[in-house]
Amino acid sequence: MACLNVDHVRPKGLKDAQGKLRYEHLIYRWDNFLLACVNCNSIKSKKDFTDDGPFLPHTHNLLFHVELGPNGVPRPRRSDKAANKAKAFLELVGLDRHPGHPRHTPADDRWADRMRVAEIAQRQLKHYASQKGVPRLGTILDLAGSNGYFDIWFSVFAEFPEVRRALVEGSTRQGLNVFPGTRRAAFAQADCEPLDR
Repeated sequence: MACLNVDHVRPKGLKDAQGKLRYEHLIYRWDNFLLACVNCNSIKSKKDFTDDGPFLPHTHNLLFHVELGPNGVPRPRRSDKAANKAKAFLELVGLDRHPGHPRHTPADDRWADRMRVAEIAQRQLKHYASQKGVPRLGTILDLAGSNGYFDIWFSVFAEFPEVRRALVEGSTRQGLNVFPGTRRAAFAQADCEPLDR
């Protein structure tokens, strides 16, 4: 699991043409802070964007707009104007990078990490589908919590709303809440599908 950094949504080090900090007034504002993994934060760095630019995790439900592609690389889920904003987010933080991508570097281990977790989740899916039951749900939640990557677990268990619900809300039967702070209102009540917001 990646270490976290505090990202400045509007970059603190970006300078204007006169050499003055462009967003100096936002450097210490809470509404300009987001948690980001070290790699995402360093790739984003001082990149700026327009207000109608990329979707951001604090303003949009990225699970609604982004899906896990077959090669383990996140990609836009839809093919409309929203897809451009989802793609812009993925490019902003480099989540579209993988071996063979022109900007991928060996130091960027996010793709390999995601593939490792996806393999674990796929193995658990196979077990769960063949021996559906509560004891297995506890194992899934333990592994999801210790390995991270909520989106991978959520995608892999798309056909099992009870697992998705446990990932979102925690499991009262198991006494586990592996992703605390997940916003329940971002998911449909009935089937836990991500909602647009």
